[in-house]
Amino acid sequence: MKKSFIGIVILSLMILAFSSCQKVTSAYHSSTNSIQLDKGRLHFSNKTFLKKDITEFKKGGIEFAANKLKKYYNKGFYSLRPIINNNDEALMNKYEKRNMALKSAEDSVIHDDLESEIGDDNFASLINDKGEIEVGDTIYAYTQKGLFYAKISDSSYLHDYLNQKINNSSQLLKNAYVTPCEYALANEG
Repeated sequence: MKKSFIGIVILSLMILAFSSCQKVTSAYHSSTNSIQLDKGRLHFSNKTFLKKDITEFKKGGIEFAANKLKKYYNKGFYSLRPIINNNDEALMNKYEKRNMALKSAEDSVIHDDLESEIGDDNFASLINDKGEIEVGDTIYAYTQKGLFYAKISDSSYLHDYLNQKINNSSQLLKNAYVTPCEYALANEG
């Protein structure tokens, strides 16, 4: 009798421990599905969540996507191809002013080229107006020369590499992973 009582107590404790671990895991997964704003770029925890959001945008339509993105627009996110409700005049004016500023700057050609390179409106709405998005631990930068990416921790190398190589396009690789070593080699270091 004593052995069966101890066995039931141990079994009950194991079930309790297992079920509490499941609750913690569920809470963790639900919190990782949120989009974060990082230095003007949208950050997705992984490719699965990015794909899920794009699929939701396609199924939900323009109104759904516009409502979901509005909070990021209000926090300073500037989309390459914004999805905005037609009745949101304040946000439309904000983007119109931003586009006018971009067109007067030297990089207006780059912005126009980028916008034409990315065909999917839903995906383009998640990329910032500099052509960048973060997924997992990687930053992706779309340029008129292709896609470049690096670890987020190496993003300064990526930006320096692109700033130097875009101006000297004859030496620019196409669709490349940029590492600190690649950056050093590009600078003859």
